[in-house]
Amino acid sequence: MTLQALLEKSSDAVLLREMIAFTAERLMALEVEGLAGAAHGVAGEPDEWMLSR
Repeated sequence: MTLQALLEKSSDAVLLREMIAFTAERLMALEVEGLAGAAHGVAGEPDEWMLSR
């Protein structure tokens, strides 16, 4: 069963959409945290060029 079919048949379609949106948003945030080396709102280690100013 495809996700679209599940959404159309489910009486809790809004809840399911919100759960999927939350999960996608969290996964994207985790990916950015991994790439940036710091969580949202937390400063990472300064780059070498920043220290030489």
